[in-house]
Amino acid sequence: MRVGFIKDDVTPTLPRAAFRYLRRVGMIELMAAVGIVAILVGIVAGTMTL
Repeated sequence: MRVGFIKDDVTPTLPRAAFRYLRRVGMIELMAAVGIVAILVGIVAGTMTL
């Protein structure tokens, strides 16, 4: 029982920190992903025109 309570207390703390970290990095990763997708679309469009 005590071990279960300790696990329950520790588990919610880690996801909160992880979500905060993901929110900060998420915008940068989102913009990077959009940029990469735009580059790939440009390459595909250029290749299809040729």
